This record gives sequence, C-alpha cells and structure tokens, in this order.
Amino acid sequence: MRGIVIAFLGTEEGAGELGKRGSSTDITYFNLKKGEVVFTTMLPSRYPEKIQPLAHVLGVAHHVVFEVKELSPVLGEQVIATAHSGHKRAWVMLQNYITKEEVLPLFEDAGIEPLWVEDGKALRQEVEALGQEEGEGEGVTVADQSFNVKGVGTVVLGFVLSGIVKKHDKVRVSPGEKECIIRSIQMQDEDQEQAGPGSRVGFALRGIDAEDIPRGSILSTRSFPVTEKGCFELDRSKYWRGALEKDTVLHLSTAFQFVPAKVTSTEKLELSFDKPLVDVGRPLLVLQLDSGKQRVVGSARLV
Repeated sequence: MRGIVIAFLGTEEGAGELGKRGSSTDITYFNLKKGEVVFTTMLPSRYPEKIQPLAHVLGVAHHVVFEVKELSPVLGEQVIATAHSGHKRAWVMLQNYITKEEVLPLFEDAGIEPLWVEDGKALRQEVEALGQEEGEGEGVTVADQSFNVKGVGTVVLGFVLSGIVKKHDKVRVSPGEKECIIRSIQMQDEDQEQAGPGSRVGFALRGIDAEDIPRGSILSTRSFPVTEKGCFELDRSKYWRGALEKDTVLHLSTAFQFVPAKVTSTEKLELSFDKPLVDVGRPLLVLQLDSGKQRVVGSARLV
C-alpha cells in the first residue's frame, strides 16, 4: 500500500471532496483509498489564526490545492509559503467569479505553475489519476502525534517521508537519539509489513515512551545532522517587510518540526535554536510570527 499527501488550502467542505473526514486537531485529515493507494488530504484548520498548521501541511505534502474564494492577504501568504516550501506547481480552483487573470500574476510571481480545475469533481478526478513513485532505501518517518494505549504501549502517528519502513525495524528517534523497535505498522486500520513514501502510518513501538517522541521527531534507521546553531543562506521573500537584526526571533519549519531561533549575527545570518533541529534535507521555511499580515520571511539552507 502506497500513499499520496495533499495540502488543501481552502474550506472543510472543499477538502471533503477528496475523502472522508478523519481526525482533527490543528490539522483536519481526509482519507481516500483507491486500490492500493491511500490519499491523505490535510487541511490547516487553525490557519490563518496560527501559521504553524500551514507550515506543517506544506512541509510533508506532495501536492497543493488552492480553493480561492476571495483575493486577500491570506491568499498571498499561502502562495508565498507554498513557494518557499519547495512546491513548483499547484491545483487552483476558482470560485465566486474570480478569474484566472486576477490570480495568475500572484502565482507566476511566486514561481508556481497553476493547474486550473473547474470544481471539486474535476479535482477529485485529477487526484485519483496521480501516480506515486515506489520508495527505496532506509525509511524516514516524521511523527505527528504520540500517545500511550493500554495493552498496546507507545503509539506514533506520522508520515513516511522517504524510503521503506519495515515491521521490526530498530529505529533511532531524533533529536534525542533514543532507539526503539517498530512492533507493528498500520495504514487505514490494516496491518502492514512495510510502508512507503507518503504513507500515513500508525506504529506500535517497544522500548520508548510517548513523551520521548514529540511532534516533529524523526524515526529512522539512518542518522541525520542535528544542529542547535549554524549559518544559513536565506532566500528572502520580497513581500516580507521586517528587519533582520541581532536578537530577532524567527521560527524554522520543516516536516512537522517548528523550531524557535534567535539571530546571533546578521553578517552571515547566524541562528541559535531553542531546541535541536533535525536536517532531513527538505526546505526550511522561515517565519516571523509577529510580523503582521505576511509572516513568511523566506526559506533557508544550512551552510
């Protein structure tokens, strides 16, 4: 069984066209199974009040959908965040008589190719036609939630970012470097021997407590660089009006990690983190939470 993850930037009603509503916290999940492929659609339900859910869904999604009901600073922020999260294409579904000509410059300026769809039915047809490459190599999973279940032990819900995760794998949890055994794997409440990229999985683990696996933890047989300070190359958004000065507080987000950082030097953009950041090779979205209508600073790369 394989998985495809979709970030839906719009309404819950619109996201419901892509699957059955599942669990909901700051992100609401919608699930659709077609043959051996499971589609997981993620709606950042507490956005725009909080930008963290938007960063999280963009950080793990393979594809992005925009349901455009109005032209607003929120749409602008979504487009900018999508671009700086590494997405080059997105489906765009226009409503309320908004025209392509009105929104095309926004997407083009951000470097995103819009794929126009007429309505939810057409969007679902596009989604169901998607293919997904097979995974290979050591599996890498990011934790979304972790908790203890009586009679089962520690359970983690998350997404396989790359590779193949197998039952009985001995994985390292980063940051922290604790190790545990994957006792079982579930997808859509079905037991699996393994899971590939894009799979939303549930692991039952042995040898670790739920409190040792906070959101954003990386589980893998591989090791990844973990940093608490470093120099970064910043691709700054031209729409961000803030100033980068010493002691400016930023947040870096990638694959469910959301790490506060303080600028210690502006000469080479040197940052010091409040907690360790695991570099899994994905784009680092840079945010400033108190910078008004446009909170996206840009994207960064550790140098």
